[in-house]
Amino acid sequence: MDEYNFKIEEDFSLEKLSYGIIDILKRNSLMTNIEVLDEYTYILTATNTTTLNKYFKSISGTICSLSIYLEVKNSNLRVLFKDKSLKDKGFAYTMSMAIPVFFFSSTYGVIRQNEIEKDILSYIKRVVGDEEVYMRISNMTIRQRIICATPIVSLILFLAMGYIWNMWAWGSLAFLLIPLMPIFLGEINPEYIFPFVVGGIYIGLGFGLNAWHPAWIIFLTIPVYYILFPIRNKKP
Repeated sequence: MDEYNFKIEEDFSLEKLSYGIIDILKRNSLMTNIEVLDEYTYILTATNTTTLNKYFKSISGTICSLSIYLEVKNSNLRVLFKDKSLKDKGFAYTMSMAIPVFFFSSTYGVIRQNEIEKDILSYIKRVVGDEEVYMRISNMTIRQRIICATPIVSLILFLAMGYIWNMWAWGSLAFLLIPLMPIFLGEINPEYIFPFVVGGIYIGLGFGLNAWHPAWIIFLTIPVYYILFPIRNKKP
């Protein structure tokens, strides 16, 4: 069991801190649970489970769990990590076909406690030091920063086209960059781009040729497109 203590301010929120830690655990593909004993005491649990369906579809079990105890008392935050890993004892699985429990000695799926503790402690230090927002932005990739800046860029383009060239209608097309930018940068599956393309064509026909009707008919091509070219890993 590892224990850490931090000095906190009066406006410190244990609830916000807990959900931030939950996000870190989820990013490590862990099943999470939060138990609130009272407003000053939270217990977070992370569980790593797996199913060995490559050879045995019915084999499943719990690998290990990690409990994080958070307590606020007298301007002090107490953090305890308790690991219930079975990594040194083998892992128990139960089969559904009248076969008794057997043991599979492996380190597959073990919670990387040291790395997770390091991430969580770093996060707590940022929150306590009022550097949470800055660190969250600085840790973004360049693609994520561009996506975050896209709404402001779209607004600048819209206002510029409106005030300079009096093209308010066409300038509104700049707001299509907001949903399209994550697709262009690869943050969203490009297979979802077709509806946005259809929407852009419709708006262009409407503003450019005043053909709002019957141009709306092109939206009927969306279901036809996905019937002919279904999204991968999705049933037709």
